[in-house]
Amino acid sequence: MIPSRVIISGLIALTASVSVAQKPAFLTNESGYYMADEKVGHVHLPNLRFTVNFTEYPGGKIEYRTNNLGFRENADTRLIKKHGQRRILVVGDSHTDGVIENSLSFPNLLEAKLNAVDVINGGTGHFGFDHYHKFLTKHLGLTPDAFIVAVYTGNDFLDAAATLTEGKPLKRPSKYMERLKLAEKKNEPAILQALNQVYFFKTFPHMRRKAQRFAKARLTAIASLCKKNSIKCYTVIIPPRHAVSSLPREKNFAAAMSQLELSESDLKTDARMRTNLASWLTRKQFPHLDLTAAMLKGERKYFWDEDHHLNINGHRLASEALYGFLDLHENTKTE
Repeated sequence: MIPSRVIISGLIALTASVSVAQKPAFLTNESGYYMADEKVGHVHLPNLRFTVNFTEYPGGKIEYRTNNLGFRENADTRLIKKHGQRRILVVGDSHTDGVIENSLSFPNLLEAKLNAVDVINGGTGHFGFDHYHKFLTKHLGLTPDAFIVAVYTGNDFLDAAATLTEGKPLKRPSKYMERLKLAEKKNEPAILQALNQVYFFKTFPHMRRKAQRFAKARLTAIASLCKKNSIKCYTVIIPPRHAVSSLPREKNFAAAMSQLELSESDLKTDARMRTNLASWLTRKQFPHLDLTAAMLKGERKYFWDEDHHLNINGHRLASEALYGFLDLHENTKTE
């Protein structure tokens, strides 16, 4: 996602009458960054280079770049690895895609810590569990040695619900959209990155378990595909900003919650989806890393105030945690 005002209907289309064939709103609203893809659904346009204004970023601007395959990399990706080279393919949503310049994203910071390892940032805004599986299927030809799925639990379960209800819209309460639009005016980043999901599952509680089952099914399919192709598979869990911030919440966060008639109990219910996923990954013996504890322990801000995506500190923390976690041969690490 490009850090600009995004039409919220793109995220709440799952509750509207959307046909299977209808083009997602963001493919029109952000057509300069994304394009449709028959295998994954959508991808970045390749060979892009543009700058956007972003107040919090050092210098006030972020340069966005994609390479020959549409990855958030400055250099082109070779279809065939160099002899003896190891490769890690990373996928995630806009937090992995990054509201940040390529060199400071956690996949690229991880690459800088490893010797002779090509770490590819395949993160793409608006991705969810279904995209993660399709993305790996599409790029098996890159012969990765490891595949990292970065799950953002602030809205990835909502994306799962969107996939499940595509072509079968749920009937919204009469005030649903009105409240959501008013809440967006109070605090758009909080809505897009967390509260939209909380509100949806409070309104449609029967979808919570379905979304979780769908997420687990896709992660199981990814693990199976990785095993079949001798790829090490890892899951990284990224929590939403409000769950780990050491600072008092901004006043307009409470205002947005009030507009949606959400309570602290609703936030805790949503958080249990994250802990449930982590517990399931443990039971399945799927290697995973939950960044929540590290963020709670740290004394820095890990998300931008401006749009609630991972900031420079957040990407740095993720890269450092992954560096110590990945089961790679020791000779791939720098001293």
